[in-house]
Amino acid sequence: MTDFGTRIASKNRIMRPLRSRLAPLLLMCFMAGCAISEEQEIKMGIAAAPKFEKLFGGLYPDRAVQRYVADVGMSMVRYTGRDDLPWEFKVVNSKQINAFALPGGKVYITRGLLMKLENEAQLASILGHEAGHVAHRHSVEQLERAQLLQGGAAIAGIVAGSSAVGDITQMVTGLAMMKYSRDQEKEADLTGLNYMTRQGYDPRQIVRTMEILKKASGGKSQPEFLSTHPSDITRINQIEAALPDALRFYHPSGDLPPPMPTPAPRPIYKPDIGPMPQTG
Repeated sequence: MTDFGTRIASKNRIMRPLRSRLAPLLLMCFMAGCAISEEQEIKMGIAAAPKFEKLFGGLYPDRAVQRYVADVGMSMVRYTGRDDLPWEFKVVNSKQINAFALPGGKVYITRGLLMKLENEAQLASILGHEAGHVAHRHSVEQLERAQLLQGGAAIAGIVAGSSAVGDITQMVTGLAMMKYSRDQEKEADLTGLNYMTRQGYDPRQIVRTMEILKKASGGKSQPEFLSTHPSDITRINQIEAALPDALRFYHPSGDLPPPMPTPAPRPIYKPDIGPMPQTG
């Protein structure tokens, strides 16, 4: 066994009895209603962000694009009920077609997905969806569930205010790339639809966004967004069922406007930056 393997085995022998002792205490903590606080949630997101950004090729190297995406995302924060979080909306320099939300208000969209979108309303639908995951603490729920199954060592470290127990950063990064449940996706869909509509974006563009994501698969493997945000006909039907109410809010007069053309007259901001790099 290598020195590295020996160290890992030794660490596991030390951690195993510790997890065994902590598990009953953690279970009692959950039964008593103890969970990750907002302060701890924020700390996890801040700790995980640098590693997460590096994993996806770093930040996209255009300040104008970063500022534009941040402005669109921040315009909807006031509707989340969690506007006290240190929200950030950023573009990572990956050709993957995906978007992510870390605990505590850190939202990312990949360069690959951004360049597939046709207008600002579609960007708002993506960022609103991810903001919905943060607003409902979906990643925190997944973290609590995962750690409960694994013995609870990492969460026990968070609750105790220590980062020494468990690799929190790696876990948060990993959970950001895991699938959400159907219920979580429905909640984020309807929440994001609410955010974008209240901000004045045409809610019908969320359906066009889903079409773009489906088309991006090219009939082969599905784009990364749909692998981490599972989609099915039921989910699309739920979005379409919510559109009449959203449209009444979007156009209160009752006389619905004609369908927005594709691409929409308000194009997404795409500066003249030459060929897209293939990083990521």
